[in-house]
Order: sequence, then C-alpha cells, then structure tokens
Amino acid sequence: EPPLRESLAWFICSRGWYVLRALVYLPKGGKETTFDVLPWDPMHMTWERGSKGNIWTARKHTATKWQIESEYGKTITGKDAEIIDFYDMERNSIIIDGAWAKEPTPHNIGHVPVLIGPVGSMPTIQRLNAGLEASVRAKQGESVYGASRGLYKPFNHHVSRLMDIHERAVVG
Repeated sequence: EPPLRESLAWFICSRGWYVLRALVYLPKGGKETTFDVLPWDPMHMTWERGSKGNIWTARKHTATKWQIESEYGKTITGKDAEIIDFYDMERNSIIIDGAWAKEPTPHNIGHVPVLIGPVGSMPTIQRLNAGLEASVRAKQGESVYGASRGLYKPFNHHVSRLMDIHERAVVG
C-alpha cells in the first residue's frame, strides 16, 4: 500500500471523503507506544453518526489467504476472503467469510476510533426554510470527478438506482 499521505490524497480526490482508523496503544508485553493509522476506502464502508460523533463504523475488504493467516491467525480454504471490521463505541469485532474471527471485544477507547470527513473545509451552512439544494451540504463530499458523472458506469445496480432516486429528489 502507498504511504498514508498518498493513500489519503487518492481517496480525497476520487471518493470525495476521507476515512482514517486511528489507534494508539501499548502492545501486550511491549514498552513502546504504537501508532496505528490506516486509511479506509469510503466506498467499501458504512457508518452511523450521532450528535457526538460516530456511533459505529464497518469496513468490508478482501485479503489474501497469507494476509489473513499472518494477521488474524485464521486458516481459510480459498485464495482470499472477505473481511468485515466493525467498531462501535465500546467494542471491535472481525468477521472473515461470514464467521467470527474476533468476537465483539471491548476496546476501552470510549469512542469509535474512526475519523470520517467530506472533502474541503465546508462548514454546514443552510438557509432558513430552504431545501437541501439551497444548502452548501448539497455539494459536501463531492469528488473531483463529480463533473464527469454520467460518463462512467456506476459501481453497481443498487448504487445506480440510488443515484437516480437522489437526482429526482434534488431536481424536484
């Protein structure tokens, strides 16, 4: 993987959002503090926000058999497998190919250790009695490829349908 700065630059430009999973901890039996910061692809994750930040986040990605065995100590039958990494405000869990690789375990952090943000330093500004289209939020989190939307095929049928519904709602 590219270093953190290059990964973030790519996600910011192509996805219009940035996501960082950031952990700071002292490994068991270790004497040195570990800073573990990993950029996540916003397209392959989901989350829910509350008034005080993230309530939970989940990331889905694929890893090779070797990566899974070395990182999680689990043996899989195929060449690669799908991994879901889930954090809420109290626990972390990992599911590999539909089976628990890590049962929900308290992380003792007190919050979800994932930073999610849209591109740009746009504050949330809305006019009184105006719909979403009159708000700055309408363009918040837009990628640099927003102008070329419609030139490329959508990621999948569900996203395509969602984009159509959204377009109809915004146009009015």
